[in-house]
Amino acid sequence: MQDASVHKAKAYVYRLLNIRLRSEQEIRDRLIRRAYLPDCVERVIQYFSELRLIDDYEFSCQWATCRFVRHYGIQRVKYELIQKGIAKEVIDTVLAQTYDAQKEGEVIRALLSKCLLKYSISDLPKNKRRVYDYLKRRGFNTNTINRVFDQYDWK
Repeated sequence: MQDASVHKAKAYVYRLLNIRLRSEQEIRDRLIRRAYLPDCVERVIQYFSELRLIDDYEFSCQWATCRFVRHYGIQRVKYELIQKGIAKEVIDTVLAQTYDAQKEGEVIRALLSKCLLKYSISDLPKNKRRVYDYLKRRGFNTNTINRVFDQYDWK
């Protein structure tokens, strides 16, 4: 009976991984939610880890790269990886490799220009606040936002 359960769990995990890479914690949570026994869950996790289909470092690299391309800030990506059960050391390593303040500043400048096209120049203080709040929600660092705001030509 245990082998049949492990086989079903493996098939389920293959389906999950076919959609996108997942962290070990995500897989564990999904299996537990499906009421698989802890022994079965551990065997399945070990099986996929040995195949390197579950690899938190690789998952984190891919996640951070994807989020950076979609113009999310480092704080938001860090929060998302924590929510997905990635170890702090892995997060720090991946974010140090993926993000740099110069690139983040360029992304903020691009988003700032794009956002200001939507708003009228007549109410600049209010619109600055709107854009600032938008950038904060996207997970950008306050100091980087302020530095870009100071350098931006508001005319």
